[in-house]
Amino acid sequence: MAHIPYGYKIKNGSASLDKNKAAQVKTLFEEYAGGLSLEGAANKAGIPRRHASIGLMLSDERYLGDGFYPAIISAELFNRVQEERARRAETLGRNRNYFADDKSNISPFWGRIFCGECGSEYRRYAENGKERWRCSRRIVKGRLCCASPMISEQSLEEAFMEVVCALDMEDVKARPPKKRLVIEKKYDDPLKQAEYVYSLVEADDFDYMTEKLINIMKNVPEDFDGKFMSKVVKRITVFQSGAAVFELINGKIYGKELIIVGGSKNRVGNTCKTEAE
Repeated sequence: MAHIPYGYKIKNGSASLDKNKAAQVKTLFEEYAGGLSLEGAANKAGIPRRHASIGLMLSDERYLGDGFYPAIISAELFNRVQEERARRAETLGRNRNYFADDKSNISPFWGRIFCGECGSEYRRYAENGKERWRCSRRIVKGRLCCASPMISEQSLEEAFMEVVCALDMEDVKARPPKKRLVIEKKYDDPLKQAEYVYSLVEADDFDYMTEKLINIMKNVPEDFDGKFMSKVVKRITVFQSGAAVFELINGKIYGKELIIVGGSKNRVGNTCKTEAE
């Protein structure tokens, strides 16, 4: 299950355009490409969202249309926005830990790893001359604020390959049980309450994403490949114990132990063996 991107609505399990909000999305992209800031473009489009949320919208490829969601913007406009974001980041001299588009060129894991203890995003830092991943709230103002472990990128690569090589495709196809939707009365204003309820609704794209995943899995590389991983994994959650949960693009989850930096866990294989081997 996936949360519905701004600009769409779900009816009978299918996604369609919310005409007014879709027009706002298109305006957002056009105004940003035309030179307005994130906040300026959002205000011009009439989209009441924060800076970080607007940034995520501008990088959301679902607005191009993906077989489940119909297209709202053209590939030409989407590419212009990405180029403009990269140009502004370079002009402002932002480092690699700031701009998501640049981060993905450094590591395919950027934006996909989250802490199972506090919910914060994992980020890559230099630790004693080596690149390590740790919770962004592990150290705050010199104090230890989160006990989640530090891990190496190699351990992530190895764990991913172990998960992928061991996947049972029949299990991947099995639909998970639906979550029970609990709706609270949060607003007296019926319009605000309706918007709140709408925000809780999830798109049932399991069948579509499963079919997409199965097609991707027809070409599993023998060694870790970042582009392949980014097509398969939606989110990775790391827990204090060193266990990681890999959520695939269709919502199915699979656990694996990671190598904790400084720990003594055994390494797992980094390659898929072929049948001939």
